[in-house]
Amino acid sequence: VLEVMFYICFAGELIVRIKHSRGHFFLDFWNVLDVVLVCGAFFDAFVLSPAGVGGQIRFFTVFRALRAVRLVRLVRMFPTFRELWLLVGGLVQSVKALGWVGLIVLMVLYVCSIVVTCEIGQKDDIYGTGPSYDGGVWPY
Repeated sequence: VLEVMFYICFAGELIVRIKHSRGHFFLDFWNVLDVVLVCGAFFDAFVLSPAGVGGQIRFFTVFRALRAVRLVRLVRMFPTFRELWLLVGGLVQSVKALGWVGLIVLMVLYVCSIVVTCEIGQKDDIYGTGPSYDGGVWPY
């Protein structure tokens, strides 16, 4: 029920925006994307869901996050949001650095696993027999 209310709010927003911008509304790619998303959501909620095959178009409503790109574009234009833009840029750069750190950690883990396998896993004469946690001999 709440989902349908949001769909109605989105449709109302689209109607107001279409009436306000008149013929120039469909010249912007983001406006066309909004219309496609809202129409798809309505089709899913009012046609597919009552037929029992609903939820197939909900995957495409994830593209609503692309609307946030417009907000980023707006934030970049105002000088009052300069600090916010610097913070966002810093977060993006830190994610790149964390990706490289993760790659290095995986490489070290891989090399250490090879060393441990060669030094411990292949020496049955030293590590092959001996007590386990329950006091018995290892089964392998």
